Amino acid sequence: MALGEVARARFGAVALLLIVALASGCADKRVSLRYAPGPAQPPIPDARAVTVFPFDDRRGSEGDQDPNRVGGVYYRYGNRIAKVMTETPFARTLADALASGLKARGVPAVVSAEPRYRAGASTVTTPFVLTGEVHDFSTEARYTTSGHVSGVVRLYDRTGRLVLERQFSERDREGIRLGGFAASTKRLEDALNNTFAKFVSRVVNDPDLSAALAGGRKSP
Repeated sequence: MALGEVARARFGAVALLLIVALASGCADKRVSLRYAPGPAQPPIPDARAVTVFPFDDRRGSEGDQDPNRVGGVYYRYGNRIAKVMTETPFARTLADALASGLKARGVPAVVSAEPRYRAGASTVTTPFVLTGEVHDFSTEARYTTSGHVSGVVRLYDRTGRLVLERQFSERDREGIRLGGFAASTKRLEDALNNTFAKFVSRVVNDPDLSAALAGGRKSP
C-alpha cells in the first residue's frame, strides 16, 4: 500500500472514531433524582401539619418548558449537544423530598396530588401549605460539571394568606473536565443530587420556617 493510501486510511479511521464519539455524546443523558434526609436535626416542637404542593416551574428557557428536563451538556463554544432528562417531573420529586425532610423533623407533612397551589382556591385540610417557584434546577457539563438549584419558598396558612417567603440557592461544582461530550451520566447525576439534597436541607432546617410551623416559637 502506498504511503498516501496509508495516510488516507488512518485519517478515515480517526474521522470515523470522532463521528462515533460525537454521536454517542449527542444522545440525551438520563439521570435519576434521589433524596434521603441528612443527619438527624432537632424536631420542631409542636409543629403543625403542612401540605406540600409541587413548585411552579419558572426556569424560563433553561427548562424548555419540559418538566423532565434537568440540564444539558455543552461543547467548547457553549453549543448544547445533549439534554439531561429525568424520568419523573422534577417538581413532583422536589415536593416528595421536602415532605420527607419535614417528616424527619417531626412535622406531619403530606404531598398534594394537585399539580399546583392556587392561594385561596385550592382546598387543604392542614394548617399550612408549602409551595413556591423554581428558578434553577439543572446539572450541566461545560468546562466543569455543576449542579444548581434555586427558587422561592412560600408558606401559606389554610386560608391562602402568605405567612413566609424565603429565597434559597445551592450549587455543587466538580473539577475541570475535558469537554462537554465527555461528561459521564454518573457525574451529571451526582452533581444534581448533591445540590438537590443541599437545597432541601436548607429549606427544612431554615429557622424562620421552623418558627412559623411551630406557631411563631423558635425551635432549638
